[in-house]
Amino acid sequence: MDALKASIFAACIIGIISCMADIAMPGGRLKNQVKVITAIILILAVFLPFIDGNLDLKLDSMESLTESDRYEDMTEEFQDMYLGMTSDKMGESIKELIRQGGIEIEKVVIVSDYGEYNSLEAQKVIITANELSDSDKEKIKQIISENLAEVEIEFSEEQDDNEY
Repeated sequence: MDALKASIFAACIIGIISCMADIAMPGGRLKNQVKVITAIILILAVFLPFIDGNLDLKLDSMESLTESDRYEDMTEEFQDMYLGMTSDKMGESIKELIRQGGIEIEKVVIVSDYGEYNSLEAQKVIITANELSDSDKEKIKQIISENLAEVEIEFSEEQDDNEY
């Protein structure tokens, strides 16, 4: 009888969590994958009590995981890595667009950070090149303003090895 109670309880809890996840998820492939995973968990939760399996639904352990310093450190490291990779890729794209415009430059560094809603926002673009004319600078400013909204543009003649 205890196995039946545990099975029904687990099915109810996982069903509620599944419905909340279904409502909160945007459409697409991720939603389908979440449905499959919750269905598998539901099946396991229903049958484990009958085969002497132990399915513990302890939410306290999840709270300790999310509050741990290690989790926060990992999150910060991932955000920093993502920010750096994205800034590098944006810099490469801008550099290619400038070269397509007929201007040779050495390096493009994009300084970016997370915005109000955790969105990536470019704050400054630093162009490193030797001897750019005023018309080249204006053309570069036009290319950048067409691709990045409201960003500060700085020109440098020396290549600086410091990361921004």
